[in-house]
Amino acid sequence: MALRGELLSNKGKVSLDQFKMNQQIFLTKWLSKRGEMIQSSACSLLLSRFYR
Repeated sequence: MALRGELLSNKGKVSLDQFKMNQQIFLTKWLSKRGEMIQSSACSLLLSRFYR
């Protein structure tokens, strides 16, 4: 019984770690995507000002 409980808690810990990892990856991807969008819009703004 103790071994089974240990296995279950281990499994829970692993899935929690996995969840945290996935969240981290999702956040980084989202942030980088946002950063790219902000950069490209800033670039187009600069270009439009420059060419005006």
